[in-house]
Amino acid sequence: MTDDERKVARTALISGLSVRQLINDLEGKKYSDLVAKHMREVGANLAATVAVHEGLVLPEEIEGTQEILDRVAKEAIQPNFWAIDAGEFLASVSCDLSDALFPTPADEAAVFNLFQLITARLADRARIDADLQRLLVAYPRGASAPIRESGTITKMLGVAIADHDAGRLSRGQLLSIFQDAIDNGDILAESNKIYAVTNVLPLVDAGLLRPSAHLEAFEGRMNQMAADFLGKRRSPQVADSKAARWWEFWK
Repeated sequence: MTDDERKVARTALISGLSVRQLINDLEGKKYSDLVAKHMREVGANLAATVAVHEGLVLPEEIEGTQEILDRVAKEAIQPNFWAIDAGEFLASVSCDLSDALFPTPADEAAVFNLFQLITARLADRARIDADLQRLLVAYPRGASAPIRESGTITKMLGVAIADHDAGRLSRGQLLSIFQDAIDNGDILAESNKIYAVTNVLPLVDAGLLRPSAHLEAFEGRMNQMAADFLGKRRSPQVADSKAARWWEFWK
């Protein structure tokens, strides 16, 4: 497939679709049900489907895509993986790919193609792997979905915000990323300073995010910077006032 053919195919793949809307549509649905549906309905054609989606991966996406595929393959043998919400999983794929491609954000075609590739690969694997198929169709109904961390994307809140603004992340997923950054200390990263002030702190004040010791440290740092800045602004004024008084004295 040539580069031009790949671009045309990726455009057609995402035509009429919005990743954000798809995340919302999939919320409340089990990802295991989606994979099982692919296994039943696509069946023996899954290998060809996998090949198609692999062919749509851009050269600059290959390394990050492979890392995500390898990680999901390991997660899939854990029973509680199959309790994950489908919308949450798609949002995490968007986060993971943007994280891997930083500083270039993943576009909608890349995110959707990777989601379809992961789903087709898992369905094809379950089709021929009896143990995985048993996990897929018989995961504990009362099991809690795994806690999926936002990865190193919490160190780059600007990427997550751009993804949200472009429709690749739901508001709920963006809030989850913000909360992870607050909880794990990434809120203190220098690259996050402007986003913490303009995006995160207002949400904490509104009660939509929980504070933490890291956030208190960040606020303390900001308060000290403000105090230092005001001190520097006052110093010339104080000096000028003293100079004026001495000038008046000696006139």
